[in-house]
Amino acid sequence: MKRYHILVVDDEETTLRSMAMALEKAGYEVSEAPDGTAALEKVKEAQAGESQFDLLVSDIGLPTISGLELLSRIEDMGIHLPSLIITGQVDEELVTRLEEKGGLVLPKPFPGSHLLELVEQVLGGSASGSEEQQQ
Repeated sequence: MKRYHILVVDDEETTLRSMAMALEKAGYEVSEAPDGTAALEKVKEAQAGESQFDLLVSDIGLPTISGLELLSRIEDMGIHLPSLIITGQVDEELVTRLEEKGGLVLPKPFPGSHLLELVEQVLGGSASGSEEQQQ
């Protein structure tokens, strides 16, 4: 079985590493990016190669381009990438917009266990899924 591959994006290094470590410990394959521009490059590289992402976990407030702008640019590339957007200010419009795209909002602050619960909810299961689930 292929492990789910998650792209984690946050400009705060401690938060980025904490999320990545929690996801790796749970069995996910994780790639990290410190901002939206770097994340967009990783998505382009993955799309050109064999290791595409199954989920985007991103802070909403990033330097260069925001988490929502990142998601829009990925969609403009014709890529459907489920998302978990992290924010300190949750509003209904944001929640509705993400849910329509198959994503969720993760309010700050949050325990690592809540991150893992929402990741499993978006992906529909644990760290590894069958090829059928991923298509």
